[in-house]
Amino acid sequence: LNEKYAAALDKWCTENIDTADIIVGQGGEVVMLNMAWQCNQAVASRLVNAVRANGPVYAGLSASTMVAAKSMEMTGESQPGWIEAFAADKKYLSKAQFDVNDLDGDGIKANVLGALPLLEAPIAM
Repeated sequence: LNEKYAAALDKWCTENIDTADIIVGQGGEVVMLNMAWQCNQAVASRLVNAVRANGPVYAGLSASTMVAAKSMEMTGESQPGWIEAFAADKKYLSKAQFDVNDLDGDGIKANVLGALPLLEAPIAM
């Protein structure tokens, strides 16, 4: 749909991301929120690029902060099986926003990458 409606997507992102002063995210279920951002990487990338270009400020509460981290796997809210059940398959994920720095020595796994990589480090909450 993003390709079919590219002009509409660009207009929406311009009106709602590029011109915003602050973008806030809610708390809640971190794995589901991460999956939502993974499912629409066009919007996620637009938000990340706008924030990194000193555009809007991103303010997250709980889960919204976790998905902005380089890795969300440190959270205690993710229970066994949740990430496997709700993460997008790695063939659909782009690693354009991530570097190859393995933070914990067990390899870089696409299913635990925060889908809004605004922070350059993992965080624990």
